[in-house]
Amino acid sequence: MILSKEHYYKRRWFLAILFLLMGFWLLYLSYGLFTYNKNKSELITKNSTPSIIKIEKIRISGSPSVALTIVNDNAKISAIINDDIINKLSEIYNLPDLNKYSFGSELIFNNNRKSYTYCYFKDRLYQLEINDVEVIVYNKSKSFMGFLVLIVALAWISFQIWVLYTLKTKGLKAYG
Repeated sequence: MILSKEHYYKRRWFLAILFLLMGFWLLYLSYGLFTYNKNKSELITKNSTPSIIKIEKIRISGSPSVALTIVNDNAKISAIINDDIINKLSEIYNLPDLNKYSFGSELIFNNNRKSYTYCYFKDRLYQLEINDVEVIVYNKSKSFMGFLVLIVALAWISFQIWVLYTLKTKGLKAYG
């Protein structure tokens, strides 16, 4: 079925607006990539014992992961952890058989007589020290992906604004 000029023109308007909204979504995504990329000076540092510290099995996009969660002052702060961090926790808490397969859905640790220092922002844990042993080491990630998504978003939005401007100024004549 061949579309008439009017139907094609209406469909092009719809798609241009839809793609413009997708460009704004990419812009928001780049903002999110920059939000969690914090300098150490911007992080909140606490030296208090959390009310609960636990590791739990979670699913992210269908794949299984292990998260370390600290609950303090009704705030839940967490980080995705790997086997090296689980091994460090095993040494600190004297649990020799601890690995990601050795517990159920979660494992809550005993906080007695341990000193805690942790740095976080909003709900993300960036650094954790227990008894002066660095469990999670602060590592400033690069902003490359944030800049890449920002550039693509700005180019995408610019192109869609040009398409909308062309549709508005030339109208149906552009499809003649």
